Amino acid sequence: MRLSLLTLLMTTALLTGCGVSFSPFTQQTRTTQPLEECVFHIGMDVQFRSLRVIEQLDTTGLFRNDGRRYMLLTRVDPGKAIAQGEDWISVDFGRGIVLDFRRSEPEGVYVMPGWGTVNIGEERYDVQVGVLSGSAIQLLWEPLKKPSSPQ
Repeated sequence: MRLSLLTLLMTTALLTGCGVSFSPFTQQTRTTQPLEECVFHIGMDVQFRSLRVIEQLDTTGLFRNDGRRYMLLTRVDPGKAIAQGEDWISVDFGRGIVLDFRRSEPEGVYVMPGWGTVNIGEERYDVQVGVLSGSAIQLLWEPLKKPSSPQ
């Protein structure tokens, strides 16, 4: 848990300091940009909490450890499209994290709920986005950076 919090704080500092910004992925973008030329990101940091208790731990300290596995997906973690349909895209962010985004009307942006459960590998995880738990997680993108040719 401490490592996740530290990672979150460092990522926030990097995003703020470097001015990283990605564009919302919309239906208009989808019609003009091939998916294989896109690098995908999420609009907010998301923590996933396993539904299965891995081990019983001593919880007498200041911080309660609930014996569950946590995974953090940050806004800068890159993903690639692995499947698509008429109004949805599946994006693989690595580490077994594959998320499905659906087109939202009338804006045409691609989102997934900021609540519920997802499969990561062969395990179920709760989607947790803190105080924004009812929010939709927006799919963002940037163009794939092609390696420059040597001169």
